[in-house]
Amino acid sequence: MRNWRKPGIVIFILLYVLCTTVFAAGQQEAETGAVPAGEVLSEFEDVYPEFAAGNADIDWRQFSGSTIHVAMLSSVLMDWQVEMIPDFERLTGIKVEVEGYAENALWQKEILDFSSGTGQFDAMFVGPFFAPRFAKEEWVADLSEFINDPTLTDKDWYDYGDILGSIREAYKVGDYVVAIPLDGVTHCLFYRKDILEKYNVPVPTTMKELEKAAKKLTLDTDGDGEIDLYGIGLRGVYNQITLPAFMFTYGGGYIDDSMKSIITSPETKAGIGAYVSLLQNYGPPGSAAKNWPDVLEDFRQGNTAMIVDTIAWANQFEDPEKSKVAGKVGVANIPGMTSEKPGEPGWWSWSLSMNNDSRVKGATWLYMQWATSKLQSLRFSLKRGVTSRNWVTGTDEYLSIAGKLNDGDWLDVYLQGMDSAHPGYLATQINGLPIPESTEITKTVGTEVTSIISGQKSLDQALKTAHDKVDSILVDAGYR
Repeated sequence: MRNWRKPGIVIFILLYVLCTTVFAAGQQEAETGAVPAGEVLSEFEDVYPEFAAGNADIDWRQFSGSTIHVAMLSSVLMDWQVEMIPDFERLTGIKVEVEGYAENALWQKEILDFSSGTGQFDAMFVGPFFAPRFAKEEWVADLSEFINDPTLTDKDWYDYGDILGSIREAYKVGDYVVAIPLDGVTHCLFYRKDILEKYNVPVPTTMKELEKAAKKLTLDTDGDGEIDLYGIGLRGVYNQITLPAFMFTYGGGYIDDSMKSIITSPETKAGIGAYVSLLQNYGPPGSAAKNWPDVLEDFRQGNTAMIVDTIAWANQFEDPEKSKVAGKVGVANIPGMTSEKPGEPGWWSWSLSMNNDSRVKGATWLYMQWATSKLQSLRFSLKRGVTSRNWVTGTDEYLSIAGKLNDGDWLDVYLQGMDSAHPGYLATQINGLPIPESTEITKTVGTEVTSIISGQKSLDQALKTAHDKVDSILVDAGYR
């Protein structure tokens, strides 16, 4: 492994301000909570007494009188977490003060807090693309120390291993546990059941079938000579959340095992080429400028027949006051190269990290442990739709809601996706080696792909530029 060099904090902050908007998927999840609120904690404790906090073999009152400060994304995710906090405060005697920020402001606040060493925030929401950087700089505490401390954690009660493996491992750098996931999101193919049936189009299971379906479903449905239904919607800008699904499905990626760029490899080129072709030929007008809210709204208003994006949108399509396609939406795995193996689903997750400069680490860990425990995860998941825990997915409460979405197909697609997602989907690691430069790498590729979609550059020109820039990033960072 290379020797890591500590870059100037100012350079990192400037780079991060440039790159963070890439990950609008994080905010998308925050603003599109899927499933209605569940029941209150006391009722869950009656149903699942073994997971009640009182059955954990630790002293929840050992830090009574402490105050912890938590930075969260200003969103419904924060609202749902804040709703639960009074229960924790009564349990522990620990006061939790929360500050909410818009996504870019949140990242900047955290980084400035880390760099100053003041420990303004004890815990904070983080996204997966930060795990390598935070571990490298040792800005966040290694949570394995708290998980393995019997005075702070009842390991059997907490059951860290129950957290979905794909996201649990994404927040680890070796044995260094950077964060604990609050949720996990994968991607899928949403399609209009009525449209596919009307035009005798089977649900695509391969990339070739996806292109064929998109072509057939780009239609003038009212006979006025103008296209009014487009075959597919995908992100044109800030596409780094959905684009890798095509790159990896075609056998490509960002970096190979020798830490060299593979952006111009035949496989990566084919995947990016398929993404671009779908949008240029069968996407709605202005696709090069469309971000996730546009993709969601186009589909919800009946303008597109299919989309590939986050599975957390399921209920957004079922609200008849906002959606013209309620009751008409199906869900499937992202198509693969063959019908036997689905395509790359990718992933996203919001999580909690602990500031290494916190002066109340024990109290902070009790909050993090409680907030991500099984019963709290169940409460959160009934509002959120997606979850971070295997146990939640088998409960009657969760199944009664999630198990019915999209004719009962949603949960299978979601769990398959979370089980098979590529750990390096966001270029955060290669075979376990953390890549702190991941945001710069994915931003570079995504920007060049947008230039192809808009017609400013050819596929070969843009990929050559992206390839060379990514290689320079890797060389400058000292990987080879």
